[in-house]
Amino acid sequence: MLTLAMVVFSGAAAIDIVGPLECFSLANHIMGKPCYELLTISQDGLPVSLAGGWGRFEPTHGFANAPAEIDTLLVAGGPAAPEAAKNLALTAWLRAQGATARRVGSICTGAFPLAASGLADGRRVTTHWLYARQLAKEFPHLTVEPDPIFIESDKIMTAAGMTAGMDLALRIIELDFGHPLALDIARFMVLPAKRSGGQSQFSMHLKAEKKADSPVGRTQRWILAHLRQKIQIGDLAREARMSERTLLRMFRDKTNMTIGAYITDARLRYACNLLETTTKEVKSIADQSGFGTAPAMRRVFMRRLGITPIEYRRKFTLNEAA
Repeated sequence: MLTLAMVVFSGAAAIDIVGPLECFSLANHIMGKPCYELLTISQDGLPVSLAGGWGRFEPTHGFANAPAEIDTLLVAGGPAAPEAAKNLALTAWLRAQGATARRVGSICTGAFPLAASGLADGRRVTTHWLYARQLAKEFPHLTVEPDPIFIESDKIMTAAGMTAGMDLALRIIELDFGHPLALDIARFMVLPAKRSGGQSQFSMHLKAEKKADSPVGRTQRWILAHLRQKIQIGDLAREARMSERTLLRMFRDKTNMTIGAYITDARLRYACNLLETTTKEVKSIADQSGFGTAPAMRRVFMRRLGITPIEYRRKFTLNEAA
């Protein structure tokens, strides 16, 4: 059984705590045995106030009586996280525990306390898109990427805003107990098909090859880095260092989908993100995400989501100006 601890503080967001923990709890339930020992830890072990008037959350431990050995250490996010990053007792405890933990991560703005602890120095990280610029400004020694749902950088794992914490939890479960269990939990929670608020999701990590340095993993990384350009199978085969036929067969075997379907899913997810978070014109988004033209992107949206890009933006925008 692996010990997994979530660090909480006053002003943390309820979903950043209970969302990921529910995934780990379901792992225990589906497996029929305790895969994870789940702990929640506040500085003094006393209840903390949750953001948004959700009341108080009672942790299981404080810093003083927390286990000496923690396998996976996560930091919750919330509106108060940037301020919590100034708490020297919190960041010192994170630094000490994180030095021995096998894995350290953050949910949403939990990246601020994590960054202040020094554990993520020199790493690629992500956080909620609304706070990404602030995180980069306050911690210039980090490489902040606002677009990914989550980022793995050595033992440091960071998730973007809110429900992305559940995507990160699924990835952790996949690494610990295998791809089938992560998929079972995702299906149970309806995560691959639909996220909070009805926004269509394409959980690329659940379709990804487990080993990032595998031929399929290299291919997927290359695709995600070159969405805007015309992607040729020959380029992918060279990146994977194998023949085109072998790559096509291996990709389908490992991901249960074709390369073409993976590219379309990746472009669609990227376009959805731009529609949600920017005021860019639909024509510009179509070009940037690799669809080429607005009509081409519209056809994919109608076929896969049943609505046009403009309707999607109207329903699911995260930017009031949009």
